[in-house]
Amino acid sequence: MRRNEKTLTRLEFEVMSILWNLGRPACAWDVLGEWPEPKPAYTTVLTVMQVLTRKGIVSPERRGKAHVFRPLLSREE
Repeated sequence: MRRNEKTLTRLEFEVMSILWNLGRPACAWDVLGEWPEPKPAYTTVLTVMQVLTRKGIVSPERRGKAHVFRPLLSREE
């Protein structure tokens, strides 16, 4: 894997920080609910979570109609 695939953009780091702080798998709505104002669009958060999935940083799991994402890396990693 290339080095930059595990490098987080500012927006990706914001999403990961919220996931780490929640301490549980979360859907895009959960992340958006914890986001300080001004909040990004729901679709922006979902797109970032999909990018994080492709990078191997989060793992999606289907729960009903929603996807929840759990971090595969700790904050320290």
